Amino acid sequence: MFKIETFGCSSNRADSQVIAELLRSRGYVEGDGENVLTIVNTCVVTSYTERKVLKRLLELERNGKDYVVAGCLPAARGELLRGLSPVGIITPSNLEDIVDIMDRWAREHKIGRNSKIDSTNSKEPKIINIARGCVGQCTYCIVKRARGNIQSVHPATIVSEVRRGLERGVREFYLTSQDMSAYGVDIGLRLPDLLE
Repeated sequence: MFKIETFGCSSNRADSQVIAELLRSRGYVEGDGENVLTIVNTCVVTSYTERKVLKRLLELERNGKDYVVAGCLPAARGELLRGLSPVGIITPSNLEDIVDIMDRWAREHKIGRNSKIDSTNSKEPKIINIARGCVGQCTYCIVKRARGNIQSVHPATIVSEVRRGLERGVREFYLTSQDMSAYGVDIGLRLPDLLE
């Protein structure tokens, strides 16, 4: 069993949806209980949120809970994890590693999986990252360090995500990125091209 705690922006919420879908597709159940792996999807864009995230990680550590650190904290401020002992660490660029981490944790704790998790008829809005990173070089901003240079997702991939969502009953979609107005500059497109 796993649960996800998400801090920060809509891109982090989109990443948490991807993590949950990856784990459900492997037969893992999302919920709360005694034997659960907590995935903390972190944010470090503001010092307030960074402190809140670190407080939560320390709380899990003190209580002897198993957890994974995901998101922007390990990508941009990995040094803050010294002295902590998470089960695993993933960043926005390697979300699929959560499957191996979960498989290993489940084996160690002798936790089985369901053969199939039904993810149809989702009423939750689907958040789709249309790009990661940004084109700026702002000295005051940590986003570039956490998410890197702009990497736009090809429109065909985004349309495919929307179609899969529609098949599952999703009726509301959010498109998000760190630098929305720069969508497509790296692949020769613009945001209106995607919307078309």
